[in-house]
Amino acid sequence: MIKGFKGIDPWLISDTHFGHQKIIEYCNRPEDHEQIIQENWRRLVGEDDLIIHLGDVAFGSKTNLEVVKALPGKKILIMGNHDYRFTPGRLRDSGFYDIFEEIMVSYCDIQFHLTHKPLPRKKIVGDVNVHGHTHLKCSPYPWHYNVSVEQTSLGPIKLSDIYNHQKNLDPDAGILYHPETEKEFGGI
Repeated sequence: MIKGFKGIDPWLISDTHFGHQKIIEYCNRPEDHEQIIQENWRRLVGEDDLIIHLGDVAFGSKTNLEVVKALPGKKILIMGNHDYRFTPGRLRDSGFYDIFEEIMVSYCDIQFHLTHKPLPRKKIVGDVNVHGHTHLKCSPYPWHYNVSVEQTSLGPIKLSDIYNHQKNLDPDAGILYHPETEKEFGGI
């Protein structure tokens, strides 16, 4: 199901992986990455702000989800591959008031398709696929934007910042696109 929002400027974050010790090694995160993510979240997101988590919130036991409950904002989750180990009830108990597979957001003149994993161009509804999942890997294509915490200085980012980035892309950059060779990027 695609949930649609129009005219809002939510915060976005992905791949926090709370409780996942190996993520330090896999993604070259600092030892105190969880503390940094939480501090950035608290510094930027207000209690009444909407924040959409694009998946892979926590890893391991349900107690690792408890971190989210203490963080500010009205939280929506787009399910990531590591989130399916938790029941919808457990995810709601940890502070997510709504849970989706994907979300459409219209902001000014751009339509953003929010998912956990990056989509092939032909499956993107709208202009830009905002995603996580790939951590350190970024797509060379202008229709992808990676909000994994490794790409956002270990904190949330405003949709308006992504909009401004997309509007400043050089339309004459000459990116070659061959649908038959487009590959999905790996993730953790």
